[in-house]
Amino acid sequence: MKWQTKHDRDAFKEVWLLFENAQGRFPLYPGEEVWIEYAYSVGEEKWGRWFQRVSACSPST
Repeated sequence: MKWQTKHDRDAFKEVWLLFENAQGRFPLYPGEEVWIEYAYSVGEEKWGRWFQRVSACSPST
């Protein structure tokens, strides 16, 4: 799966997941489901140990 950065600021990050890779596209059709698991880290030297970030996912209509 590829991803594309849309916004990259200190207080706001937005990344779009693209359902494609070097072999082609793999769309998600209506009625289909998929689990996407991901992880990221922000170093303590950058944000401190109490920093939290909200992450939300909403389906497009």
